[in-house]
Amino acid sequence: MNNQITTPFHFDLIDVENLIEKFEEMRDSEVKEKIVRKHECSCGNVWHAPVETWGEKFPSTKLYGEVTQWCPKCGDSPMMSGPHETLHVPSNSAYFCMVEDLLRELAGNGGDVQWEGEWYPAVLIHEDYFTDYTRELMMDCEMLPRDLPEWVEIDWETTACNVRVMDYTSIEVDGVTYWYR
Repeated sequence: MNNQITTPFHFDLIDVENLIEKFEEMRDSEVKEKIVRKHECSCGNVWHAPVETWGEKFPSTKLYGEVTQWCPKCGDSPMMSGPHETLHVPSNSAYFCMVEDLLRELAGNGGDVQWEGEWYPAVLIHEDYFTDYTRELMMDCEMLPRDLPEWVEIDWETTACNVRVMDYTSIEVDGVTYWYR
């Protein structure tokens, strides 16, 4: 049995509208109430992790026991911040929280997709795919003549770098850099 969390964060393109739809499905599916605490690491990573409750073992008490949470990004022991919160988290909570954090970070950083009063970028482009994406975009938008002679050579790496610098912002997702505008 494979217990690894499968994420969509290693594809060439992530369609943000589809990601929002999947997030809503997860949010509305079998939800369980969990008590969590926000964790912040010195590396900048922020996530929510469950807290073991003594109330589960002894229903008459509301005491909480801490479970040491190691940073999934760098492995250090993080600081805990904020009070305990009750969240409604689906059974695949690590993935759900990862998508929730990504959507929270992308909120207000785009103008193509509107969801819950915020604007989001339409697509996230994997850093290794950005050169191909740039070439396809320029061809699709007819920025280059279709009858360009074969002997004309375009440095797509430099062109992609120039496009990225002018109009794109990066975001780290599950250890991978994506670009969006």
